[in-house]
Amino acid sequence: MALRRTRDILDDEELVARAAAKLDIEDYGLFYAACCHWTGGAVDKRSVDREFMHFLLSRRAPSYVRHYCRRVIDGDPNLPPPPRFATPRGGDVLYILALITAATIFYLLFLV
Repeated sequence: MALRRTRDILDDEELVARAAAKLDIEDYGLFYAACCHWTGGAVDKRSVDREFMHFLLSRRAPSYVRHYCRRVIDGDPNLPPPPRFATPRGGDVLYILALITAATIFYLLFLV
């Protein structure tokens, strides 16, 4: 599957946002769906949390998330629907806020 020229210049943040909007799920749900797709089944929620926190701090997505996002944006007909855990937008706001708060505290305590 060849990439379209217009998407070659998208940064990871924009890629994740567009794919999540197309699936109508939160960014965290997109990470969970990408990880499930990549591993072919159930995943450890802590590993998804770690990858998502890294994304929040660095704005760099793992390669498997970028790959999944491109397939979603391209409308790949062979891509299965996201798993049930991938909550609809607004469905898990407190959890996402807690992750952002934890990432900010970690950044301020250890990286500054």
